[in-house]
Amino acid sequence: MLAVAEEAVRLASADARAARRAAAAVVAETADVEARSVAERALGLAALELGDPTGAVAHLQRARALAVTGDLKTRIGEADMSLALALTLLGDTAQALACLDRAEPVLDGHLRARAQGQRALVLQKLGRLDEALAGYRRPLRAHRAAGDTLWEARLLCNRGVLQIYRGALAAAEADLARAERLHESIGQALAATQVRHNRGWLAARSGDVPRALKWYDRVEAEYRDHGVPLALLLMDRCEVLLSARLAAEAKANADAAATELAAAGFAADLAEAHLLAAHAELLVGDTTAAREHATRADQAFTRQRRPGWAALARAATAEAAWLEATRANASGAASGGAGGATGAGGPASAGAAGPASAGVAGPASAGVGDTDPGDAAPVDAGRRERLEGALVAAQRAVRALERVGWDVEALDARLIAGRAALALGRERLARRYLGLAAARRDRGPVQVRTRAAHAAALLRLAQGDRRGASAAVAAGLRALEAHQMALGATELRAHASGHGEALATLGLRLAVESGSAQRVLVAAERRRAAGLLRRPARPPDDAALAHELQELRRTTSALEAGLRDGQPEAELRRRQASLERSVRRRALQARWESGDVFAPKLGGVDPVPSIGELSVALGERDLVEFVALDDELLSVTVADGRATLRRLASATEVAKEVASLRFALRRLATAPPGSRTAQGMADVAATVAARLDALLGLADAGGERPLVIVPTGDLHALPWAMVPSLERRALTVCPSVRLWYRAALVPAPRAPRHVLVAGPRLPAATEEVEALARRHPEATTLTHARATVGNVTDALSTANTAHIAAHGRFRDDNPQFCSLELADGNVTVYDLERVPRLPQRIVLASCESGLSAVHAGDELMGFTAAVLTLGTSTVIAAVVPVPDAATKGLMLRLDEALQAGEEPAQALVNARAEGVLMSAGGASFVCFGAG
Repeated sequence: MLAVAEEAVRLASADARAARRAAAAVVAETADVEARSVAERALGLAALELGDPTGAVAHLQRARALAVTGDLKTRIGEADMSLALALTLLGDTAQALACLDRAEPVLDGHLRARAQGQRALVLQKLGRLDEALAGYRRPLRAHRAAGDTLWEARLLCNRGVLQIYRGALAAAEADLARAERLHESIGQALAATQVRHNRGWLAARSGDVPRALKWYDRVEAEYRDHGVPLALLLMDRCEVLLSARLAAEAKANADAAATELAAAGFAADLAEAHLLAAHAELLVGDTTAAREHATRADQAFTRQRRPGWAALARAATAEAAWLEATRANASGAASGGAGGATGAGGPASAGAAGPASAGVAGPASAGVGDTDPGDAAPVDAGRRERLEGALVAAQRAVRALERVGWDVEALDARLIAGRAALALGRERLARRYLGLAAARRDRGPVQVRTRAAHAAALLRLAQGDRRGASAAVAAGLRALEAHQMALGATELRAHASGHGEALATLGLRLAVESGSAQRVLVAAERRRAAGLLRRPARPPDDAALAHELQELRRTTSALEAGLRDGQPEAELRRRQASLERSVRRRALQARWESGDVFAPKLGGVDPVPSIGELSVALGERDLVEFVALDDELLSVTVADGRATLRRLASATEVAKEVASLRFALRRLATAPPGSRTAQGMADVAATVAARLDALLGLADAGGERPLVIVPTGDLHALPWAMVPSLERRALTVCPSVRLWYRAALVPAPRAPRHVLVAGPRLPAATEEVEALARRHPEATTLTHARATVGNVTDALSTANTAHIAAHGRFRDDNPQFCSLELADGNVTVYDLERVPRLPQRIVLASCESGLSAVHAGDELMGFTAAVLTLGTSTVIAAVVPVPDAATKGLMLRLDEALQAGEEPAQALVNARAEGVLMSAGGASFVCFGAG
């Protein structure tokens, strides 16, 4: 029975449930003290693997007591060694070290080496990284000399985690790759999975979000097969989601991990989960909840004698104080959310007694707000008090982090301290902290480099070097843009812009203060819609994605049919949500690979064109780019080869008027024609549009010449044709000057190859497309049952012009699921991203198909933004709901104008007959792109 018990110990890290069955049988069937002691130890190790540290302690204490009864010194030492691991996971590191103090003297040879490796792991958990690294050397040599493959692999796994914390990523990869191979070579499947978990965490720490998510999805499936709890994986996924600024998902993972850990009694990991939750709350802007989580984490870390981690919790508290101070900015500047990469949520690390243990949670590195209040507003008494509080909290965190040698993790706290000191006029102190923070601007993940560049810019500015400050801003934003371009998924690119929001805002402020319109245009473009400049990559398992999209279409169609019949099905809702999560997770793993046939030319992204280059491309057109800074809306107008900067109005006031206009137009679209409601809403819309005209200064923007508009914020959703001074003016709207400049240089198709599509449940749309088909007999026409997603996407890939009339749905919860309804279900943005090429010109006669979700840096997500990214030069689409019948006439007139050779922007103006402009149908449509 002793042999069976010993085999159960070995099996604990390979198949915990099988080990538990075997060990339980030994306990039940034998009275042999040694066999029972070893079996109880196996039960304890299996309990650790299966997420029950409290039960593990009970088994391991029984194992020790039995060994004491039999005076089995070696078994006593082994039990103490394993008990140390369980106590570490429960947060009782003092007792863990005491167990190891008892174990080492009674163990010899390779067993003593195992205990020494376990001690190093406890030191690692305590944040004493240099001591831990030194502590791994001797036992690692002993394991290799003894040919102890299992324990060599466990030690390499733990040391790999340690190297990640020290920033030695190449060394970490070498340790983890060898540990994975060794575990697989001896059949330790679960242990190999735990190493893969750590390799995912390494990818996250390297800034490779797609690779990290791919590792984590694989590990989740393997953990489920082994019946292993998911809390540690949830924590690590939370960390990588925070680094990608996917706040809602990160928060959900942190909350789920905390719930699971609290129930299981994993006190050490629970404290780290609270730290993660604090950073998730900072990212969504809830400083109250962030403080609560940070305080709980601080208290727990202090009880557990983990000063490094307590320092990280205090750094989170400092960030909450800073965000509260910036929100109180007297000028009304928006403070923005926290930055991205956070830490906590440690990886799996192999315990030296057999099972995987929670590794040291990753250090916190959330961002530090989006404004520099010292640059933007005077300091009144109340604000001074808040800034002083933020400064004191940041200094406290810096001192604590420096004491434990966590220099990288101190970056954000130093940056907060420097910015707060600047705002308070304490320049000497500010320079000290900013200098230390700026030292890391040339290395580390992009979120570290952008914040270090921000510190460098502020430092140079404090020294009176404005040119140097601008150069530091430009360097940081170039690094961010290169990072965005390397990301494969649209969603990751859109959110990544938030890492540079504070830096870009500083650069824009410097440009505005210079008074140079050209500098403002360049600074604005550095922070605008860079993610749209390269088409997204296809996920690595594109065939699986295609299958899931097809299944999602079927499920969504069945659900919507049930809703129309008044019979919604809860199971279909759950299935839809599950499929959407899976599709999204696959898409987030997309990355550019060498040899990818869809990959664009790699290298530098499009530069901002000079005023001269822009003027040549504009020809007889003018351009207006809107810019928001500290709640002030400004514009840069380029006309006749000159750029002019104007200050306009409050951005908040403009946003309110845009919302009022959109509300009136939505009501107008559904009101009975000629009714009192319709007339009232038309009057409201006209009044609000006139106010917007005055606020935006468009009446002074150049007479009747065609106009290119680059909006910002809420202006992306404005139906521009409603503005009186633009009523008869040809205009096109584009997310950025760079995107317009690129699209404008693409020649229009000389011999149009049309595809015409009509979706279901829109009789007027079918009539519209059939009428267009009679005008274009050579066109591919897809109506009724032929208008399937497959047929439509195939036709789009070979056409150069397209006209699609279908129900449109805007999804603000996830714009990648914005869709058009076709015969067999919805075609989404994800479907379009799988098409090799799209037509140069697309007309979308669909409700709100021109709407986009706007993220930091005017990064857009939605149907129109997607097709512009995928190579379409011009899109005509609606930004408010459109009535089916009214749209038909407008679309037919638009086609007539296009056939007559008019440019799309001018054709849309010509298509608006008298009386149509103020209707929802006429006002809804906007020309996007080249125009």
